[in-house]
Amino acid sequence: MWVSYIWLLVGILPAKSYAQPRCTLITPNLLRVESEETIVVDAQGQNGAFNADIHIQDFPQRAVNLVTAKISLDRNNGFLGTAKVTIPSSNLPITTSNKQFVYVTVTSPVCTIDKVILLSYNSGYIFIQTDKTIYTPGSTVFYRIFSMNYKMQPVTKPMIIEFMSPDEIIVGKESIQPQNKSGIASLSYDLPELVSLGVWNISAKYEDSPQQNYTASFEVKEYVLPIMEVVLTPDKNYFYADDPLFGVNIEAKYLYGKSVQGHAFVLFGTKRNNVKRGIAESLTRVQIDDGEGRAELEREKLAKYFPNQNEMLQSTLYVTVTVVTDTGSDLVEAQLENIFIVTSPYKVLFTKTSKYFKPGMPFDVMVFVTNPDGSPANGVGVTVEPGPLDGITTDDGTTRLTVNTASNINSLSVTVTTADPSLPPQRQASATMMATAYRPLFGNYLHIGISGSNIKSGGTIQVNFNIRNSNPKVQDQIQHFTYLIMSRGKIITVSRQLRQFGQPVV
Repeated sequence: MWVSYIWLLVGILPAKSYAQPRCTLITPNLLRVESEETIVVDAQGQNGAFNADIHIQDFPQRAVNLVTAKISLDRNNGFLGTAKVTIPSSNLPITTSNKQFVYVTVTSPVCTIDKVILLSYNSGYIFIQTDKTIYTPGSTVFYRIFSMNYKMQPVTKPMIIEFMSPDEIIVGKESIQPQNKSGIASLSYDLPELVSLGVWNISAKYEDSPQQNYTASFEVKEYVLPIMEVVLTPDKNYFYADDPLFGVNIEAKYLYGKSVQGHAFVLFGTKRNNVKRGIAESLTRVQIDDGEGRAELEREKLAKYFPNQNEMLQSTLYVTVTVVTDTGSDLVEAQLENIFIVTSPYKVLFTKTSKYFKPGMPFDVMVFVTNPDGSPANGVGVTVEPGPLDGITTDDGTTRLTVNTASNINSLSVTVTTADPSLPPQRQASATMMATAYRPLFGNYLHIGISGSNIKSGGTIQVNFNIRNSNPKVQDQIQHFTYLIMSRGKIITVSRQLRQFGQPVV
């Protein structure tokens, strides 16, 4: 199981100046229909055992009591109790509204708590798989439906299947329910002889949650036997914005293996926001000898279309090649797209790094390095300042580094630079972020230190709780930590970790 993050609550003994609520209700930010969820009630500081009743009701009418549960809190469980609840879809109205909410209410002799939680009708996943990606008119589309819940376990709920033509017209619709425990249904659809050519869509949705649509697409077109194959191979999958040339090698062969003799018409262009613009000056005729040719784009021709380099970096290149044989009887077109214009083959992002830090405590910097196409860049060295600190990205393109911070600063500038030994300094990617100091009212800080950036199923994770207080007396009151482990928005584990007197790190 992939653990996405850890959420902790610090438990302290009641004090006059730091009094805590009698009870705390902890829930996921979103409850899913037909999915088991965990509700937590924390009543630390209580002395006598009591029961707490959990009620989940529709919002805002409170007309339907969807789920009830009971939690017993006593000294044996440290006044920390959980309840497993599942909201049935049968008691909910079928709606197409984007947002639905429910009340989660706790009633007990000690406290009464009300909370409004977002409700999702999306209780699982539907995967659609076709046997081919391209079909001809009059052929049969064989496809399979995989129905799974959030734990990726098979489910056999009723589903609605729809076929939509390229004109966005629903031409086929049926209700199905997988008949075996695997959650897989094998189906087929016959395309008529007179059919709209283009991209078709298959959509699937659960009958009790029609808001969530899952789709797969396939293409319908007339079959034309190709005469030859044209392969375009760029010098690089990206183009440096200051390079003088960008080259593409052309390889053309007949399907029976013989090399093509002829010529090719080549046109380069740029693409931005799905809008293509050809570079007229780049249109050239290239000779194809023994099935090989080469086309090049000069930077000067490209630069004419951009007032500055920053504008250029927001576009991608494409190249269209039309190969014609010497006899003129055969013609094949090929296109190469998504050639990114860059200053570095990497991009540094701080998508998983907090924008706030705790002064005087370690600050975890999660660096995400990508290739020009956005895919994770594995095995790339990075250097972090202040430090310097060095790290190497893993398979998902990330690496975690810890920066020490001073206690008297209000902001922290973090700069990350790639350290690829095969690149000169001007080709290294660099990015800077500014983190702001978190200043709580009473000067109490908790840092959660996690070893390693990736956790594998069955592995072990080491977590450290590091506390700092402006008032030492407050630290003496902390006897334990209450922590939750959550994955994909679900509460997986809730427990407490004792703290010894005077122990700064647990």
